[in-house]
Amino acid sequence: MRYPVRFCMLACFCVLLFAGVHDIQCQQSGGTGNAVGGWHGHPCTEKNPKPDCVPIPHLISSPPPTYSEAAREAKIEGECVLALVVDEKGNTRDIRVVNSLGMGLDEKAIEAVKKWKFEPAVGKDGKPASARIAVEVPFHL
Repeated sequence: MRYPVRFCMLACFCVLLFAGVHDIQCQQSGGTGNAVGGWHGHPCTEKNPKPDCVPIPHLISSPPPTYSEAAREAKIEGECVLALVVDEKGNTRDIRVVNSLGMGLDEKAIEAVKKWKFEPAVGKDGKPASARIAVEVPFHL
């Protein structure tokens, strides 16, 4: 997947443990990125199996964002970082901007992420669970 997100392997995920919402953070491969929030566990992988890990949602579908006319004319590029919750059904909600690009790109990132679909995280009880994460939405001309 070329675009629009560097999810898990390329994105930094944030996690704040609260009221039944699992916390997640993935480390960026090939360098460090802007982590949003704290670290409260290691994501589940083959090398770090349950029960010692924090389950994370997996991206299924990610329609790319579009450019705003103002940003295109100004040739603005960069990554908009959004904090959000992936609910038990794999839908995004409670989206907020953590790192703004301005020029209408923040709104375009939110608009795109609202359409993304995830396989939800799985709680310790084996049932789907909400997870608070942060994603980078890149804008490049």
